Amino acid sequence: MTMCDNTTTMSSCIISQNDFLVFFNIENKDIETFDIHHQKDGIYIDVTLKKKPHQCPVCLNMTDRVKDYSVKHINHSILTNKKCIINYRARRYRCPKCHKTFMESNPFTVAGSRISLATVYNILEDLRKPNMTFRDVAERYHISQTTAAHVFDSFVSISRRPLPEYLLIDEVYAFKSAHSKYVCVLVDFETQNIVDVLPSRRKQTLMDYFFSIPLEERKNVKIVSFDMWETYRIVSKIMFPNAICATDHFHVKQEFGRKIDRVRIDVMNKYYSRKKYLEKKKEKTKTEKLELKEASKHYYALKKFNWMFFSNDNRIFDPNEKKIYNHTLEGYYNYYDILEFMVRHDSVLDLAYDLKYELDEFYSRSNEKNALKNIEELIISFRNSQIKEMMDFGNTLVKWKYEIVNSFVPANGRRISNGLIENRNKSIKLLKHSSNGYLNWHRFKTRIMYSLNKDSTYHLYPIKNKGDFTEWWQEKRFIHWLWTIMM
Repeated sequence: MTMCDNTTTMSSCIISQNDFLVFFNIENKDIETFDIHHQKDGIYIDVTLKKKPHQCPVCLNMTDRVKDYSVKHINHSILTNKKCIINYRARRYRCPKCHKTFMESNPFTVAGSRISLATVYNILEDLRKPNMTFRDVAERYHISQTTAAHVFDSFVSISRRPLPEYLLIDEVYAFKSAHSKYVCVLVDFETQNIVDVLPSRRKQTLMDYFFSIPLEERKNVKIVSFDMWETYRIVSKIMFPNAICATDHFHVKQEFGRKIDRVRIDVMNKYYSRKKYLEKKKEKTKTEKLELKEASKHYYALKKFNWMFFSNDNRIFDPNEKKIYNHTLEGYYNYYDILEFMVRHDSVLDLAYDLKYELDEFYSRSNEKNALKNIEELIISFRNSQIKEMMDFGNTLVKWKYEIVNSFVPANGRRISNGLIENRNKSIKLLKHSSNGYLNWHRFKTRIMYSLNKDSTYHLYPIKNKGDFTEWWQEKRFIHWLWTIMM
């Protein structure tokens, strides 16, 4: 038997027998033969375990009678820069009592697998990262994409979590299917964990899903928060008899942002049309030249600094911020000056932005007691504006008045918000894009739950053959111990 001992340098031997023993939690006395071959394409380890009596899985008789041997080629790619293969010479035993044959137990793999447990663990840990694709994992551990996906499907299965007291519902564009282009995400407001992911936000999908949950569990929900998607309101009122419905400030301001952006674009296009008209004129009066210059400046500012209409960056509201020379505007400006330049030269845009300030004030000074009174005053301001987009938003406030007011009801001392679910949605989009989309809905859903819930775990027996819970737990503890040693 040849091996690398403790005195061998790392340059001449990347893996030693001692390393091998540590990796698989076995002792030297358990090994019959051991040999390491270093080749250009990787490292090959030939190993045979010592013969010992085994219990027949059929009749439970103990036997040491060997029928034959077979070599199992096990991928053990814990060294990501080199392929590592265990050539394991495995015994097949024959039971003298019932004449059944069976393979000897080994510490390298679960039954039927050609990937070592350590490699499985590494794959599963890497797939926790939303930016890691199955292709990335396959390349790192010298396996195929199909095998990487199979490992994930075999060892990861995550059920829905119990409905929380404070439930957030939102959707994210995932992929277009025959049923929906949106997936519906349920999030626990307190823990920020994803409760479940549904393939559609359609009414029938939601109704069927929540009907499958016992009524007693649904009665525990106190607040349901969602955007201004009518289906969510209808379903929530039916499914959660003890809950109040809320629409948080994030989605209200998001809707307002779409309206004021429409106003900005209309004003910008007005300047653009005037700019193009004057540019085409061959001969311009002095007044027209000045008008062209001003139209160009306004068009530039409204296009380049459009983000200011949606931002609450403190620099926008500070006139004392440092001013920088802007060549297009031909002067020294800070963000405060640029905003003033954009809105104060157009009465429509000026009023629209003042209404944005009123909306911000509504959320900053309102609470559970005065929110209803304050929103009614806000509605009057919007509906009296004479600006179509702002009047439309006023009508939206009327339609969702009570849900907006309910968003001020504290959830364990905090104002409920769907802002955190938007962060989850970004990660879901990353999962989709990094994997070039998902054709397998179950895998997509499981990957979301596994990657975004920090406490999600995996099985270390394939799900289709889970085995005894005690065995599974012991195996899981072993792998965690193994990882600690490797680190």
